[in-house]
Amino acid sequence: MQKYKFIFLILLSLFLGESLLAQDDTDETYPGSKCGTFQTSRFQPDKKKRNDNILNSRPNLQMQLASQSGLFLIHFDTTGHNAVPVRDDNKNGISDFVDSALIFIDYVYDVEVNQMHYLKPKTDNGVGSSDAYDIYLVNIGDGGTNGEGLYGYTDTEDEYSSTYNRPKFTSYIVIDNDFSQRDSTNSSNGTKYRTFNDTGFTALKITLAHEYHHAVQFAYGQDYTSPCLNEMTSTWMEYRLVPYTRDYLQYVRLLFRNPRAYPFGNGIAETGYLYSIFGQYLHSNFGDSLFLRMWERIGLGVQGYQALDSALIDKNTSLAEEWCKQLQWLYFTGKRAKENQFFKMASQFPLVTYYKDEVFNEPSFTHSGGLLSYEFRFFRVRYDYPDLNPTSDTTDILITDTDTQSAVLQGTRELPYTIALSSTPLTDSHEYGKNKKYYYQLLAPQSNICDEFFYSGGDITKLIAYAYPNPFIKSQDPSQNMFFPVPEGANINSKVEFYIINSSMEKVFESSQMIVGLNNQNRVIIMSNDQMDFSSGVYLFHAKYGNNECSGKFAIIK
Repeated sequence: MQKYKFIFLILLSLFLGESLLAQDDTDETYPGSKCGTFQTSRFQPDKKKRNDNILNSRPNLQMQLASQSGLFLIHFDTTGHNAVPVRDDNKNGISDFVDSALIFIDYVYDVEVNQMHYLKPKTDNGVGSSDAYDIYLVNIGDGGTNGEGLYGYTDTEDEYSSTYNRPKFTSYIVIDNDFSQRDSTNSSNGTKYRTFNDTGFTALKITLAHEYHHAVQFAYGQDYTSPCLNEMTSTWMEYRLVPYTRDYLQYVRLLFRNPRAYPFGNGIAETGYLYSIFGQYLHSNFGDSLFLRMWERIGLGVQGYQALDSALIDKNTSLAEEWCKQLQWLYFTGKRAKENQFFKMASQFPLVTYYKDEVFNEPSFTHSGGLLSYEFRFFRVRYDYPDLNPTSDTTDILITDTDTQSAVLQGTRELPYTIALSSTPLTDSHEYGKNKKYYYQLLAPQSNICDEFFYSGGDITKLIAYAYPNPFIKSQDPSQNMFFPVPEGANINSKVEFYIINSSMEKVFESSQMIVGLNNQNRVIIMSNDQMDFSSGVYLFHAKYGNNECSGKFAIIK
């Protein structure tokens, strides 16, 4: 039977990993050819070449041990380049790393096959010395001068069936032999990166979860039009089985830095890594059965995106509807994260980079463009009122294209849209505003564009002529502050010259970089309890901004 090769090279860290020397944030395109499954021009195979000396046949290793279930056979070396770690805390004569692999792969099987009810991968008919599923521990993490450092890959061998134009394959898995934090990868410009984000046993676990799910996928058959869904569900499976992993956050950072570069509907395998968080979103709302139903329909010949949409329709919703709902989840991250809402690790996500961040100029702001299938963009418009001296009002707008048919057909059509913000009423517009009234309008000829709108009204601020609390009673409360007035013209975030003089006319504090803050709508200089560590007595303060100045006195009691 003809042999087919489809290599899943997961989590290549050339452009995503934590740098040993420097963090590379310059690349805004695909993060290298992490997955060699589909070697076509649109997957940019020339960007990173596979090391075919490693990835072209089953490894030949010294030792093998079966898992307790007998379903898996772990192959490994105890000496040489591929040797596993020697640590053996339980003194059973087996490396703790191998012990852990044997235990965890049985757990992976129990969850994915017994509990989630996915198909069991077909036996390889004795290849690898038994009918057990073979897993090889090889030093593939230390890329060195070869360039690539890998967590693992799933390699298919024999096609044993092809129904509904879905070829099915036997396979085996290769993973790194130690997931060492010392393993590194060299980029084309010579910069060295740490290969693994999670290391050690955590990396071992997520890689087994990820790769075995690829083996499961081969039991249903491959849809060549949407490998994005292979990688999305396998990367999500890492989090599903190892919820404390932080490895996927590297993909969140890349996606949030430039979401325009990674539309979910493009079908590209590399994109799937970045949208494992969509897997988290869907699982939190629909549980494990949703992706199972998707893969069952892929196995029956349904195109991947259509299969996902169909599985959601069974849940009385759709891919387009859930994608639009996810916009809020993408917004409430980082400092905007809400406790016990949206993504569980949302506070560790960055904020999404705005496609445009501009100041509103009367009488309107407009922007027109086009969106690819399941592309999303964030916009921010700020409103400044110099005459009122407020903190800025802000409008955040999130838009996306939910053209499922384009994703199914793998088209490149862009749906046009126009965003309009105006200080005068617009037809079918949404009114908003706190300090002034404005109107928002989204114009889109197709119904596939959806949006989320967030408005934050700033506070009108005022100048004061006195310091408070006065007297300042020095206490042990670290949150206690003292507030000083600022000169006319100094607005929020302005830098002010400021100094304090004691009764002997000696400067006890001086700075030319004091930032104007806000307290109870007062524009003030804020001095913390620690900064106010002066002896009891009467003091003078003086502040200067441009040609404007203010001064006064205050007392401290310790």
